[in-house]
Amino acid sequence: MNRKIKIGFISYGLDVGGIETLILEICKRLPKDRYSLCVFEFQGNGKLQQEFEQIGVKVHTVKKIRNLDWSLPFKLAKLFKQQGIDIVHAHDQSPWLYAGIAAKFAGVPVVYTEHTTPDITIYQNVNRWKRVEKALSMITKQITAVADSVARYMIDEAGISAKKVKVIYNGIDAKIYDKKADIAAKRKELGIKETDLIVGNVASLLPKKDPKTLLEAFKLVIQQVPNAKLVMAGDGLLKEQLMAMKDNLGLNGSVKFLGNRRDIPELLQVFDVFALSSVKEGLPIAILEAMASGLAVVATDVDGNAEVVQHGKTGFIVPARNPVALAEDIVKLLLDKDEAKKMGFLAQERVKNYFTFEKMIAEYENVYNAVLRN
Repeated sequence: MNRKIKIGFISYGLDVGGIETLILEICKRLPKDRYSLCVFEFQGNGKLQQEFEQIGVKVHTVKKIRNLDWSLPFKLAKLFKQQGIDIVHAHDQSPWLYAGIAAKFAGVPVVYTEHTTPDITIYQNVNRWKRVEKALSMITKQITAVADSVARYMIDEAGISAKKVKVIYNGIDAKIYDKKADIAAKRKELGIKETDLIVGNVASLLPKKDPKTLLEAFKLVIQQVPNAKLVMAGDGLLKEQLMAMKDNLGLNGSVKFLGNRRDIPELLQVFDVFALSSVKEGLPIAILEAMASGLAVVATDVDGNAEVVQHGKTGFIVPARNPVALAEDIVKLLLDKDEAKKMGFLAQERVKNYFTFEKMIAEYENVYNAVLRN
């Protein structure tokens, strides 16, 4: 193909989140001389939309009605033809459903990236969704999974052919997180004393991230480390419940909710330990960012977390929904700064070696080239 390859990325929305941010970073880094890029999304007015448009990526909003919207594939198929899309690259399960059918109608090949296994809080009938995924795989040229655990789910549980599934780990630009911030100024901005020890968390305030367990764990942490503070960056539907829970646990003044932030590299430099209490993940960008910042990580033993965090070497892996275990390892790292620093250094090296944008982009380019050849 002599002209540029036109790729249409499909995302449910463009609010600040791991998937949306990853698509934005892929768009920034795919070679402009080889690719022409656009995004199709279903919600409109996402907080990241302007950032896509600033880098020359056109955003097409195709509004989805509640529940199943069988008009959506027809609208998308029409747009795919009008825009001359060569490859549709869908991210996450709902976009795969609609874009996969639309691409079939439009005669366009589909690449799909599975970011996590189905969330039972959304898909009540998981077995039915597995059958849908298997059917969608038949009309999808290549499926990529962000972690081995996600790939195993697709092959072993959804029954998708192993030949169709390839693991491409998420990547980040580690150099961004290695820059030294003005820590004193950032602490002052956050209202945190120099003597305070900070447990940091960057995650959406959603049930799958289980921030309630993190608050319960932090109640135990401050019993042993009274000068500890918990700083949580992110927003979501649980925010009001968490604010009330914070007060009920007597944590008022010890926990700060920052909402969505675009200064994550600077925030991470202020943290002493990073904690993630999820019950559902894929391969979380937030953990990669924390490790690239030189932080030891305490994370739950779900999905791809243990593929990134090496237990006892770059941090600790603990059982999900277990505030006691989570608190215990957070306290270990807060009280043993030398061990935390050693783990943080090894974490930083691991990200630089295995989870870079360069590696991720090269693998996606190989997928695109293979799809167009076959």
